[in-house]
Amino acid sequence: MEVTDRTEGLRALIRQGLQAVSQQSTAAHLGDRSTYVGMSDIGQHWECPRAALARKVLPTPDSLERLLILQRGHWFESGVGQALASLGLHVLPQLEITWQHQGVPIKAHLDFVLVWGAPVNVIRILEVKSTDKLPDTPHDSHLLQLHGQIGLLATAWDKPAFSLRAADGTLLHEKMTFPQLCHAQLGLLLPHMLILRAWRHGCSVFR
Repeated sequence: MEVTDRTEGLRALIRQGLQAVSQQSTAAHLGDRSTYVGMSDIGQHWECPRAALARKVLPTPDSLERLLILQRGHWFESGVGQALASLGLHVLPQLEITWQHQGVPIKAHLDFVLVWGAPVNVIRILEVKSTDKLPDTPHDSHLLQLHGQIGLLATAWDKPAFSLRAADGTLLHEKMTFPQLCHAQLGLLLPHMLILRAWRHGCSVFR
C-alpha cells in the first residue's frame, strides 16, 4: 500500500510539473488562446465541432498520459529546431500570423518556416506532429491546419501581420510584413513572387 501511495504521489508531482510547464510555455508563446481562433482549433472543428468548442470554452485539466504526449511533442519539436539550426539554415521558429476574418481574430503559429533567398527564393513550412503510429494518410485536421497556414502566409505576405518571439517568449519583431521580418531577422531580401511548399512529418518517421 505504501509503495502504491508513493507511486501515485510521484505521478501527481510529475503531472503538476508538466501542467505548470505547459501553462508557462503557452502563455509565453501563444498568449491567451481564449481570445482568438487558432489554426489547430479550425482543424479540430473540421473533425468534431462539438469537441473543438468544448475544448475552447470548457478546458479541463489534462491527465498525466495526455501531458506526456503533449510534452513529448514539444521536446521533439525542439530537437527538430536544433537539427535545422545546426545546418545553418534560415529558420523562423513559431512564426506568428495575426489576422481578422469578418471580425473574428485568428492567429497561426507555424512551427518552422524555412526561407531560401536568391537565387532560389523558396519558403517552406514544416509542421511537426507527435504520434504513436504514423497513419497511412495524414489526418484531415492536420492537413486543414497546414493548408490554412499556407493560405494565411500568402494572403498576409505584404501586410503587417507577422511577429516573432525568442525561445523564452521575448518579442523580437512585431507587426511586420513577411519580407520585412525576413530582412530584419535573417538579412534576406525577398521578391513578391511566392513558392510555397508544406511538409508534415510525425515522430514515427524519425524513429
